[in-house]
Amino acid sequence: MKFCIRIQHFCFDNIAKLDDCDPFRYLSKVSASTAAFESDKHINVGNGLYWLKPGRTTDRYLVSVEGWRMLVWRAIREDQEGSNYPTKVKVNPDSERRAYSPFMRVDSDSYYELKSR
Repeated sequence: MKFCIRIQHFCFDNIAKLDDCDPFRYLSKVSASTAAFESDKHINVGNGLYWLKPGRTTDRYLVSVEGWRMLVWRAIREDQEGSNYPTKVKVNPDSERRAYSPFMRVDSDSYYELKSR
């Protein structure tokens, strides 16, 4: 199943500093495959929110799937937030959706611009 990736409140500066980390490639992979999405679900926060963990890396993505859209609410580095990031990083989709609507769509070129800084 294909999803459209929509980015909510997403900071690539921190993630872009990680070696061998390409958030757009990863998010494209999990949004294009239900099996990949299901296998990378790390923590079910409730309210339709999930933390995704792309293997043995420190980047984490808080996402929700609404119909055909995968919405990325937060991207963090566990090595900076700490292992209790699921309780520290909070999102209320109902109230935050209004603040960031319409969702910002980001393409992979934006990531590579940040990576080259």
